This record gives sequence, structure tokens and C-alpha cells, in this order.
Amino acid sequence: MKYLTFIAIAATVMMTSCSEDIENVNTQPQAVDFVGTYEAQFDCVGELSEAAGETFIINISKAPDTATYLVDLGDDVIFEGLVNGPVLEIREQTFNENGDFDVVTLAGQIELDENGEYIFDFTHEVDDEGMSTCESVLIKQ
Repeated sequence: MKYLTFIAIAATVMMTSCSEDIENVNTQPQAVDFVGTYEAQFDCVGELSEAAGETFIINISKAPDTATYLVDLGDDVIFEGLVNGPVLEIREQTFNENGDFDVVTLAGQIELDENGEYIFDFTHEVDDEGMSTCESVLIKQ
């Protein structure tokens, strides 16, 4: 009878410890590889909202030998981002800051949501025309 009790206790301890390990593994956010070409439509509110419905292409690549991703919005307008779990964060950056035109300021994030969609939330300003807030669903090509 002692052995049967010992076996029951040991089995309970093993099952409890295994289930805790599985739960811990599943709750850790997994890094996402955002590399690829995406198509989306502008859905913006603000000064630049007239672009709503326009289709645009984003190319995301990995910078060589770093953890940085390069987010190319076309016409060589490229911003840098870093992955944090399921999110590619783009801290506020200004493209062509010393230029006379096409000065673009952008900050945002691309997130892989629970439905498997890439959501691009960002604010941007072009040539001091005012800020816009946008959200677009990116479709990987």
C-alpha cells in the first residue's frame, strides 16, 4: 500500500510540473520574421486623409548583421524597426530631413495579431502638411 501511495504522489507531482512547463512555454511571445513584400490600402485620419483607399507596397528586409529591419515604403523612403515579440516597432524617424521636399516623419508599429493579420498602425507627416494617423492591414505577397 505504501508503494501505491508513493506512485500516486509521484505521478501527480510529475503531471503538475509538466503542465506548468507547457503553460510557461505557450505564454511567451514569439518573435515574428517580418521579411517580405506586403500590399495595403491607406486608411488615414488627419491632414493627409485624402490618400485613403490608395494601394501601397511595403518591402521589409533584414539589415545585414543586425537585428534591425528595414521598412521600405517605396521611392527609397526607408525606416528602421526592431522586433519586440509579435511587433515590429518603428520609432519616430524623419526621412530626407535636410531636403527641400519629400520630408517624411513616421512612427508606428506592425503587429501580427491573433487572427494572423499584419496590422500597420502609424502616424506620419509629409512636408509639414500636418500629421495623419493611419491603420492598414498588410497582405503578404
